[in-house]
Amino acid sequence: MSIWEYSSLETAREVIQAGLATPTCPFCQTPLDSLPLRLDRNRTDARIVIDQYEKISVDACSTCGWWRAASERLTNHWRESGRVGADGKRWLSSEQTRRGMIARLRVFSAQDIDVPLEDVRSFLVANDELRFEIHPRIFEEVVADVFRDLGFHARVTAYSGDGGIDVVLDGPDESMIGVQVKRYKNTISVEPIRALTGALFNRGYTAGIFVTTSDYQKGAHSEATMSTLRGIPVVLINGTRFLEALGIAQRKKYVDKEEVLDQIDVNRLIVLEYESTKLPPYI
Repeated sequence: MSIWEYSSLETAREVIQAGLATPTCPFCQTPLDSLPLRLDRNRTDARIVIDQYEKISVDACSTCGWWRAASERLTNHWRESGRVGADGKRWLSSEQTRRGMIARLRVFSAQDIDVPLEDVRSFLVANDELRFEIHPRIFEEVVADVFRDLGFHARVTAYSGDGGIDVVLDGPDESMIGVQVKRYKNTISVEPIRALTGALFNRGYTAGIFVTTSDYQKGAHSEATMSTLRGIPVVLINGTRFLEALGIAQRKKYVDKEEVLDQIDVNRLIVLEYESTKLPPYI
């Protein structure tokens, strides 16, 4: 299931036009992939020949999956006649239509622990403020999943009795990195870092990582440095750095391009510009 649905952000033309004009994804600023479609249609109705050419362009974000679609259609009407023109046709009218649509984020509950993990990750990339609302257990699962995509063997610990360690990264030679995950709006002080370093030492971890949705106070960085000097390195990852890592890992999960195209019903694109020119009589 995609986190994006086929619907305009608004029906207002200027909003759709702004979405069609942006060179990057408006949610995560990733350069957009171009997925062009071209359609040529010709048909004859009695003595009127309708020559129609349509170019449909679809752009999609490889990080969060946001997409946009635009169409440019040119329709010419001709009347068959042996007396007009070398090709026996007389031009009657011409129509030019430009249409478009942009994706909208689906309704999502940040506390729903049954939402597929891949959808949660995409939601976080597209709406970084969601990290402050996401269920803590789901956030731990997301952190572990990102580390897996970055090449680690990660496992989430039991919900209780973990000694403050939420995720374990298993390395070679039985080495283990203990990861503590804290969904928090306020900055992290020195006390949680001291608690982490104590848990790492008592449980035999070789290194530690602290991941938070917020940021750290100066004393927290000093405590991490001291732990490193004592032989147990501790890395502090704030919300911004984690979202950057999430974006890098999410590119590996890019939705299949055909799946993007399957979402888009070109007949529902909203008309943005229309121009018609006719020569009397029409028939």
